[in-house]
Amino acid sequence: RYKPAHKKVHPVAAPMPAEYQTEYPITGRDIFDDVDMNYSGDHRLTDENTRALVIGDGELTDTESHYFLNRLREVDQVFAFNKTHLGMVKPEFAPPIRVATVPHTPWNFKPFAVPRAMHDQVVAMLRDRLESGVIEPSEGPYASRWFTLLKKDGKNLRF
Repeated sequence: RYKPAHKKVHPVAAPMPAEYQTEYPITGRDIFDDVDMNYSGDHRLTDENTRALVIGDGELTDTESHYFLNRLREVDQVFAFNKTHLGMVKPEFAPPIRVATVPHTPWNFKPFAVPRAMHDQVVAMLRDRLESGVIEPSEGPYASRWFTLLKKDGKNLRF
C-alpha cells in the first residue's frame, strides 16, 4: 500500500555514541587457532551428504573432485545439514550488535492471522526455531508483522 511521505521512516545523521561502538579483539587468522584439526566427533560430510553436494560445473576430473571433498572434510563442522548442526558466532569473535536509535515511538503492528488449518504446523515450526536458537523469546514495546509461506515442496513452511 502507498505510504505518504510524512509517514515514512528516514535515517537520522547522528554521531555513533561511544557505548555502541564495537571492538573486534580477534583479527586475522586468530579465529582458527582453536580449531581441532583432529576432530573425531560427529562428521557431517557423510557419504549421503556428499552425494547431495553439487561440486563444480562438470568440468572437474574425478581426482579434482576427490581432492576437493577431502579438503571439505577437514572443516566439515562448518556445514549444517540439519537444524541441530546450526551454531552461533562466538561472542569473542563478533560481539552481539547493539543498534543505537534516536527517541521515537515504538512500532507495534498487529500480526497477520494464521489459518486454523496451519496453526499446529506454525506452532511446531516456532518451537523448533526456539529450541535451535534461531529465534529467541523477547518482551518489549516493538512488534513486527511476520508470516509464513508454503515452500515449493508443499509441506514445509518458510518463515
